[in-house]
Amino acid sequence: MTEILRSNPQLVTTIIFLGFSSAIVFRDLLTGKIPDFLLYICSITMLCYRLACTRKELVIYICSGIISAALFVIARNTMKKSRPWTEVKYSFFCGIYGGPIVIFLGYPISFLIRAVFSIFSKNRGRRDNEKKIPFTPFMMLGTLIVALPPIVKQFAK
Repeated sequence: MTEILRSNPQLVTTIIFLGFSSAIVFRDLLTGKIPDFLLYICSITMLCYRLACTRKELVIYICSGIISAALFVIARNTMKKSRPWTEVKYSFFCGIYGGPIVIFLGYPISFLIRAVFSIFSKNRGRRDNEKKIPFTPFMMLGTLIVALPPIVKQFAK
């Protein structure tokens, strides 16, 4: 069992990410709130796995999580309508899952998907301007878009 966990770190981290992110996104869409406990548990779980199985890259992933959270703090403080702190905490989780590629490629994809969604929602008249769209589903989608191709490529061999 240990050999499977150590030999496929991308697959294992993706399973961890999907498990926690699905619950986080579902909860955010349903209630508009994400329990802090869930955010802390998912980050601790990912860090524990990274420490045990991908120790050499641990510093890179921790730095990515910190930079990711810092970017969302800056965005939160500069926007007219402030984003919730839970998105900052979730961005840390995304950062320690995907590393630097999530920051430089995943988040721009997330913002682009959200912009397209907002434009189509407004054009169809389905979106109320006062209703806030949670960003976590778009963040999850952008993170997965950049993280899945290496896994697919690995198993296609």
